[in-house]
Amino acid sequence: REREREREREKERRSEESAMKQMLANRTGECSGTWSRPPTSFRKLNLMFSNSRRQEQANKSSCCSSSVASQHQTRVRALASRPSSSNEIGSASERTASLQSFVPSGSPEAPWTNLRDRNKNEEWRFSAITLSKILGDEAGDLNCHADWDSPVNASLLKELGEEGLPNYRQVVMKDGIAILDKSVGTCSSGVTLSPAFEGKAGSVLAFLAKQDEKRLESKDCPKKHFFDHLGDACTEQEHLVIHVEGTEEKEKEDEPHIVHIFHIVPKKEEESTVCWAPKCSVVVEGNQEVILVEEVVYEGEESGDPSSGARIVLPKTRVFLHPEASMKHLLVHSGSRTKEVCVRSLQITQEEKSSYELLESRVGYAEDPSVVSATNASLSRVEVDVWQTGEETKTDMNHLSLLSTSTESSSASSGGAGITHELRTKGRLDYRGGEINQVAKMVASGSASHCIFDGRVNIEKFAQETAADQIARGLLLTRRATINARPNLRIQADNVTAAHGCTIADLEEDQLFYLSSRGIEEKMARAVLIDSFIREITQLFGSGEEEEGPSFEKLAKRVDKAIEQALS
Repeated sequence: REREREREREKERRSEESAMKQMLANRTGECSGTWSRPPTSFRKLNLMFSNSRRQEQANKSSCCSSSVASQHQTRVRALASRPSSSNEIGSASERTASLQSFVPSGSPEAPWTNLRDRNKNEEWRFSAITLSKILGDEAGDLNCHADWDSPVNASLLKELGEEGLPNYRQVVMKDGIAILDKSVGTCSSGVTLSPAFEGKAGSVLAFLAKQDEKRLESKDCPKKHFFDHLGDACTEQEHLVIHVEGTEEKEKEDEPHIVHIFHIVPKKEEESTVCWAPKCSVVVEGNQEVILVEEVVYEGEESGDPSSGARIVLPKTRVFLHPEASMKHLLVHSGSRTKEVCVRSLQITQEEKSSYELLESRVGYAEDPSVVSATNASLSRVEVDVWQTGEETKTDMNHLSLLSTSTESSSASSGGAGITHELRTKGRLDYRGGEINQVAKMVASGSASHCIFDGRVNIEKFAQETAADQIARGLLLTRRATINARPNLRIQADNVTAAHGCTIADLEEDQLFYLSSRGIEEKMARAVLIDSFIREITQLFGSGEEEEGPSFEKLAKRVDKAIEQALS
């Protein structure tokens, strides 16, 4: 009888799904697997979300069958464009639109659709309210084709790019991919940079596809959420593939390969939600060293942009390190814009004796108090998944999150309005001799600033003789600022050196008293202590006397300038 009931429910569900598809086809002009539209129309797609009241009624009715409840679930369709066969990158209006894929119907629902049950979804517990304020319960049109006001600005790139560095290349992701060479002398061979739709990148993408299958089948692999599916459905036009070919032996005098990527954020549109998903795939073969810098750049847009539209930016980076390969990864995101969601995804796979170092900086600030309202919130999120698949691998991660908003804003609420930054990391150690070190520092100033950190390290049973160190430190500069931190270790091996700690507080009164007793004013004393707290992370952007490697002087100055502006 139970099987017969399940079959009947399955028939009802399929019939209602077909009816829903037919209704959507009538609304969007879709018929028999094709999509008809005027040739001059923009590539937009309506995001259809269910009414929150109907959702609550469906949740309350216990006797409601799964087929009826499925009518009230969130249904999202995203439009993607197929890159043209030509290698030339044209403007937004020159690209041809095609219906490439939809967000799968079985994908997780949008995390902000059902706020009543947000505490059940631990990954989005703190940021679900902020998402609802930015995107709304019923979002408008979704434009998966980003647009910019002007082409690549050469003067801007000259101002941002580093000088005097060997093997240095610039990559601009703005309405396509532009690769520039600014190295001193000639660049060494062995590095290939190409868009994903070119023939050179095919073998690398096929190799990464097989590795992704293994990753998904591995233990404790993070599951894909709503924004992952949305980013996969977007265009592949802004997809860069970096392949560092290996050699039998690497001389000590060889300089590392440096790739500096500038993500030029597209403009917002009225009554629309712009979605942009740039991607980067990196494969580093053995005995090679590479430095990858990814920087978010706002061009020609003020922080108080009155546009009623929203923007979703979904950068994704995949890295695969072969045995004895080394990579240093720098992520910089300075500034904040209203009604913006930035969800960055990092997937790192390390084989034996490889090394990965991550340095991430997020500085967000709002100049105008009116910007920090309930509807003009801003959310940024960084998701890091490090999977060590070999012995004697090493991972170092250093993070800085500094958020500053006006203390006069009265719209701040727990976990919601203003500027929110969320950092979620996961390290998986499966083999002997692995090592992972992580330091996360957070500074929150203003009543609408919210920093979130959730770091996990899983040490499996056979990962003997491993070492894990995790530290989270938070600094609350104002009374209503919020920091949520949760470092945690999951250890199943018995021969492990592991430690973790977490502290969240204001500046120490004893330290302030000591500086004031030396004739230093309180304002200056607080500035000195805050700078010393932040300097532990920011000093890693430039190489000092004791450190080796290239120094990114211009990048370090931009980070210091953003910090100074945020704390002023």
